[in-house]
Amino acid sequence: MNLTQDQARSIILRRHGLVDPFDKPLEAMRAVFAVQTQYAASLPAALAVRTKGLKANWHKKAEHSDVVKSWTLRNTLHAQTAEDHALYVSVAGKRIYGRYLDWMRRSVGWEGEKLQGMLDRTLEALKDGPRSRTEIHAVVPEWKEHPSVGWGADMMGLACLGKVKLIVTEGGPTLFALHETEFVEPTEAAKELARRYFASYGPATLSDFAYWSGLKVETAKPALQAIEDELTEVQVEGMKGKRWMMPAEIAEDIPKLRLLAKFDPLTMGHADKSLFLDPKYFKQVSRAAGQVEATILANGRMVGTWRFVRKGTTSEVVVEPFKKIAKTYEAGIEREARKIAKSLGFNQVEVRSVNSV
Repeated sequence: MNLTQDQARSIILRRHGLVDPFDKPLEAMRAVFAVQTQYAASLPAALAVRTKGLKANWHKKAEHSDVVKSWTLRNTLHAQTAEDHALYVSVAGKRIYGRYLDWMRRSVGWEGEKLQGMLDRTLEALKDGPRSRTEIHAVVPEWKEHPSVGWGADMMGLACLGKVKLIVTEGGPTLFALHETEFVEPTEAAKELARRYFASYGPATLSDFAYWSGLKVETAKPALQAIEDELTEVQVEGMKGKRWMMPAEIAEDIPKLRLLAKFDPLTMGHADKSLFLDPKYFKQVSRAAGQVEATILANGRMVGTWRFVRKGTTSEVVVEPFKKIAKTYEAGIEREARKIAKSLGFNQVEVRSVNSV
């Protein structure tokens, strides 16, 4: 099947809820599989644009059993449903844990009985309920010696095994809690992960799937091959390589304007981002130290970046277009900014544009 780029964009945007938003936030979360959350505001921002009337601070009030925050895709912090978290760690958890053990050995020389003892004591500290990092370190003080403890050196290994999760709270320090993962047979889990990816992010390539998931090609390729008869193979005009997607209605309905979060699932969904982002602007979105900026999506293409600024009880959205954009987009930017501000608990938001030439 041959598709135009507009048709390919439309399929992906519709499946992400960016054409017709979902009724409930968990539906939106399942559609994108996971939302990267190094920044707490990324979760409500990503869901606000994909959900009809997302309630203020939903991400802080959601039932702990509904949402799991842990290190999953690309070994980075993501929020997802408990079921989808189980699916991913069933595929990749042991491999990521192996990398974690190697990191501990190389970085500080911890291995064997010493490291296992620290992990066991950490689990023991969580048996009576969620604990802050400070409380855990009071029981296992060795963790404080690791230079990257703030980046998860203390909890990442247990999280990769599906034993620990982070809890989104109303405020205060991050809390960690025990988590019981209902594992899936790894080969079947890999096939289901591929189904989920090509259903939401297709048309996409094998390289896109490996990039998004963080899986090695030798794991991603058999999973794709196992479900290939369920997929439609497509060629997208002007783009190299074979692509696959779950069968979809072909249309060209594309939203006029959306504001996408930092590390938004759409931005992180493909190794080749040229369908949505002109390569000449790539460095303005993917910046130093692994930062991926929040973007302005206009007619299916990223045309600038934006950032959210808290100003006491009010908020501000600062827009930085790649080049001057039409005034007709201003109303859409303000509308989307209000959605995001409301999801974060702000009733007022100002929009300011800079570098718009």
